[in-house]
Amino acid sequence: EEQFRRLKSQRENTEQEMSQMEVQLTTHIEEKEELREQYQSKEAFAMKTAIEVEQMQLKAEKLRHEYDNLQKKYSEEVLSRSMTGSVNSENSDLWRILALMDRTS
Repeated sequence: EEQFRRLKSQRENTEQEMSQMEVQLTTHIEEKEELREQYQSKEAFAMKTAIEVEQMQLKAEKLRHEYDNLQKKYSEEVLSRSMTGSVNSENSDLWRILALMDRTS
């Protein structure tokens, strides 16, 4: 009889421990899943940001190339006008744009 009560008590204690372990395991699994989702979200954001940075670098490179071409045309035109004596004779939109670009570079 005494042995039966001890075995029953041990079994109940073991069941409680198993139940607690199940709860801990479930919590641990849920935390791991949440961390995995956070990591994937951050990884996706990092990839998106890297793509945006690359696109901006390409755009900047294109703008730099366009600026260099305009600057070359501007310099050629200034040289041409200085040779003909008509450097300040016109105030076209192109001249204003090129002058502004020249000041900002």
